[in-house]
Amino acid sequence: MKAFSSENENDKRCAQKWQNLFLRAKSKDGGKSLRDQLKRVGLQLPAGRRKATNVNSLTALVEFEAMHLAKDFNAVCESEFPARAVAEYLTRTNCSMEPVDVQRRRNMILATKTMLTELKELLSNDRSPLCSSRPPPVLEPSIQSRLTHF
Repeated sequence: MKAFSSENENDKRCAQKWQNLFLRAKSKDGGKSLRDQLKRVGLQLPAGRRKATNVNSLTALVEFEAMHLAKDFNAVCESEFPARAVAEYLTRTNCSMEPVDVQRRRNMILATKTMLTELKELLSNDRSPLCSSRPPPVLEPSIQSRLTHF
């Protein structure tokens, strides 16, 4: 094994370790195994989906890192994803370019854009607890409770 490795190799090894951890946690008895390992180092993790539990340093760190990961992923998608090239390719391969077909495709795209805008607005109004913040809800309780549970 080399004494020094590149930063990229370290990133890959770290990512692989996290991936293995998450895969183990998702396996049949992996959640129990992971909870037992955490218990040995003094961290109690309740079983089940997102239970109301006290925030400790681990949960705060995980939520903080998840927020940063989401922001970084958004930035990469915004700056690097080849949206125009993908749209042009899909149009070329799935549209005959006849006026009726072009109009039908345009209507489908506009309908999709409208639905995604509605979804984006709903999700931007989600007031699920995040890190240590507990914002007051603005959505109807029937949908907010489901988003919070998720």
